Amino acid sequence: MLGLGAATNGQSAIGNDLDDEIDGRRVLGKARRDDAPVEDINSWSFVFGPFSLEVPRRQVLLNGAAIALSARAFDVLVLLVRQAGSVVSKADLLAGVWGTRSADVSCLRVAMTELRKALGDGQAGARFVQTVSGRGYCFVAPVARSGVGRSYPQPTGTHHNVPMAPANLIGREKVIPETASKLLNERFVTIVGPGGVGKTSVATSVAHRLLEEFCGDVRFVDFGLIIRSLQLSATLASGLGLDEKQNDELPMNLSQRRMLVVLDCCEHVIDVVAPFATRLLREAPRVHILATSREAMLVDGEHVHRLGPLECPPQHVTVSMADLASYPATRMFMDCRASGADELELTQDSANHVKEICRKLDGNPLAIAIAAAHVESFGLGSLVELLENPRSLLWKGSRTAQSRHRTFRAALDWSYRLLSEDERKVLWLLSVFGDEFTLEAAIAVALAADVDETTTLAALFGLVNKSLLMLNSQGGRTVYTMPRTTRVYVRGLISELRDDQSQNRRGAVVV
Repeated sequence: MLGLGAATNGQSAIGNDLDDEIDGRRVLGKARRDDAPVEDINSWSFVFGPFSLEVPRRQVLLNGAAIALSARAFDVLVLLVRQAGSVVSKADLLAGVWGTRSADVSCLRVAMTELRKALGDGQAGARFVQTVSGRGYCFVAPVARSGVGRSYPQPTGTHHNVPMAPANLIGREKVIPETASKLLNERFVTIVGPGGVGKTSVATSVAHRLLEEFCGDVRFVDFGLIIRSLQLSATLASGLGLDEKQNDELPMNLSQRRMLVVLDCCEHVIDVVAPFATRLLREAPRVHILATSREAMLVDGEHVHRLGPLECPPQHVTVSMADLASYPATRMFMDCRASGADELELTQDSANHVKEICRKLDGNPLAIAIAAAHVESFGLGSLVELLENPRSLLWKGSRTAQSRHRTFRAALDWSYRLLSEDERKVLWLLSVFGDEFTLEAAIAVALAADVDETTTLAALFGLVNKSLLMLNSQGGRTVYTMPRTTRVYVRGLISELRDDQSQNRRGAVVV
């Protein structure tokens, strides 16, 4: 492969001139500030997820093996990775790679398609390049940079890799400043809640709110990108901007820095992340930790904030279309519909349908967004009825979402796979309850199915901690509630099992 400095006919503008300027900014060969030192891009390499971007050799390695990538796609990747976490406009990409801002944008689309395919972007939860409508593209995966044959000092307060925060986070106006304040006082906060409730959105909003407080030294580690546990070490080091070879000394390397570390989507690697967070808290006294997980880590120093659903209109309250904006859940539904091809008819029936849809979806933001996208296909009235069918959990959401959020069924599958066998069995048994139930009732149902009390109590603890059951106090008594969507999901699993057993019996008779 050709080095960056050895341009050939047809190669990109990056290969021809490392000192190209875009709107007065030095893109690749120079530092952005005139008084900052010039760094040689030929000595740079980057690590993100399982990939290594070797700029000197013009190679992208996947677990050490080179993958095929055209010169244009490679240079697009270099530009995006160098500005990870920031939006790069199409014009800047065209100028940096094709040498002119007026180049055919279709060339960029082709290169971007090739790049995403090569990285497996969008597959198995992997997320690298995000399209920002009307603005350009953003490299959203955590990136670590190192030099070939030399080491670079880690940035202290000048760079962050936090993904963009949602522009309008409905219903979390109080949660974000409260969590930020608690994090500054307590150092270690875990945002806990069910899948799709918006934990990552709140965490990124808190991180952006605190950028100035930490002088920009905020690092975001996305464990949701991990497919195999072997990738944990690389993901952690990459997200923190450190060398993976120093993984055992990560807390020591951060001991002198005042920084915020965001650990996102911890539930499936919690047995490893929890002790790391504890050690980081102990050995790096100026580091603050914000984690998101579907279950609490249950370690010393952790302060748990349970993120609840969006508030829905009460069952007994009659609302008009104008009243829907007063409740976060229905307001979000209406906002999602505002981007649709049609407008909702302003009738009392429409308002009642929207209220009922949001209540049936437990005020879950992900479920509400998916349902709102299907109004054009089914209508409000039919949607209310269809939500009782487990197949509604398979309705598709955003194409750019991580795989565990593409459907609400995927979000529930992710949680279900993390349960123990006892927790799964007790969850199935508890799905017989229509709404709330007491501890005594739960034990009675379990005993009838030959599950002893000790096992039931342990399973109840796990299900509450993993956000699949909610515990509430009402009038001096404690009751459990299973979200309606979870109950529909479990009953769907039971139905699928019965169908499989019925098919097997029929097959046995035929044989």
